[in-house]
Amino acid sequence: MTTPPAAPGFHYYWFVLDGVAVNDPSSETFFGYGKPTSGVDIPEPGVDFYEAKDVPHGDETRSPWPTLLALPELPRFLWSLRPCP
Repeated sequence: MTTPPAAPGFHYYWFVLDGVAVNDPSSETFFGYGKPTSGVDIPEPGVDFYEAKDVPHGDETRSPWPTLLALPELPRFLWSLRPCP
């Protein structure tokens, strides 16, 4: 099957087999049109939204968190940003 080029952006799609709309088994399934539907995201040329970028990283600190229940202490995770240079 060949289709014309799609415009950039997210598009829902499905196949019609013998009059029945079916999802693409090779696609992720998204909730569109009020039902689970196949979808594809066409990236816009020159836009780097999905590209990996060098971003500032933070520090993760783990410490016990006391609870009022008769359970062992729960782990607590605290993430803090490092100041940008």
